[in-house]
Amino acid sequence: MKIAFCTGQSNPASVALSPIQGAVLEALAGPGRELCGRNFPWCSHADPWQPVGLIKASLSNARQYYSARRPGFVDRYRASFLAEFQPASSIVLLCGSCGLELLGSLQLPTALAQRIAILAYGAVARQIPQCRRIEIVRGSQDRIAAWWALPWQHRLDCDHLGYLQHPDFIELARSFCDSIESK
Repeated sequence: MKIAFCTGQSNPASVALSPIQGAVLEALAGPGRELCGRNFPWCSHADPWQPVGLIKASLSNARQYYSARRPGFVDRYRASFLAEFQPASSIVLLCGSCGLELLGSLQLPTALAQRIAILAYGAVARQIPQCRRIEIVRGSQDRIAAWWALPWQHRLDCDHLGYLQHPDFIELARSFCDSIESK
């Protein structure tokens, strides 16, 4: 099983995981699990992670959300997804915020999509992409994700930026990964 993050790039020059993303990913480590230490679009070259201001990060993520609707998006990003995940027999993606929209816009082949399980948090997407299984986590104070009418299965007491820091998130992600492995 390969486990990775799929979120918007707050810093367009980097696919490096933030320290909290790295800690969540490490908490999901285990036998038979391969951790992908890069974020969307999973390319190998990237600047190291550095904090980005909220306004700059929000604008960057909004740009990516809207660019996912353009025809060139598939041509630009699908190959890097295939290179990273095609060999995996099972894929778990932690899709934060617009990550669900980015993933859905890749128009992945059905055979590959059926190997993907998604744990989406703060999901911002027009629709749920084709996949093996999806569970959505919604924050009780997340006014951004509330604008989209996606059905959620789990509720945490947090806002749009608080999911990964919530004390129950890691256990929820572990349980999700375990349930994918057992099927």
